[in-house]
Amino acid sequence: METIITITKLLLIILLVGVPFWILKKTKGTKYRFFKYIIPSTILTSAVILFSVWWAHYSIGILLSHYEYLSEPMIPKERFINVSTENMYRVNQLIDDWTGVGWPFKAILFSIVYFPILIFIFFFNILFVMIKDKWIKSN
Repeated sequence: METIITITKLLLIILLVGVPFWILKKTKGTKYRFFKYIIPSTILTSAVILFSVWWAHYSIGILLSHYEYLSEPMIPKERFINVSTENMYRVNQLIDDWTGVGWPFKAILFSIVYFPILIFIFFFNILFVMIKDKWIKSN
């Protein structure tokens, strides 16, 4: 179960990294390239971020139910009745990850932090193309 969840998280990270480069490739040689890049990449990466943060929260619930943790009882001892002793440490780790700041707030913060990365990718791409063109012309 944890392997499937980890593979899904890795695919989302690859998608998060790949989307800006894919949009850069699609906007190559167009007028107003920066705006044609930044608007779709912000929308798409925000959607991927929203889904990945939600998935991280939801997958913890899946793992807790896999370890037979009961979230409904009000008394904490009753919640751990079906959890085996070898899984108790892992369940406590998952509960610590599950509680705290909610997933919508994490998604908003991550989107705010990720936006400058999109701008950096755009300008790094321009710099890379300029250096590549100068190198090709010199050879």
